[in-house]
Amino acid sequence: ARGVGVGRLLVTECIRRARASGAEAIGLHTSSSMREAIHLYETLGFVRDPSNDIHIESAEPIDAYCLRLPVR
Repeated sequence: ARGVGVGRLLVTECIRRARASGAEAIGLHTSSSMREAIHLYETLGFVRDPSNDIHIESAEPIDAYCLRLPVR
């Protein structure tokens, strides 16, 4: 379903639910090979959060991203 907006809908629904629950932030993990997904996350306001990266020997590094949610 790439390119038809399903990913954007799923991520925006996760953000909506996090806000509705009163969360201060939402985080996710991805890898550099997921270029299209990273672009999507960044356009939605996610920023790199290296303090939560995961590094497993003999595996692709897993990068953390975070979206701070404003208090309403």
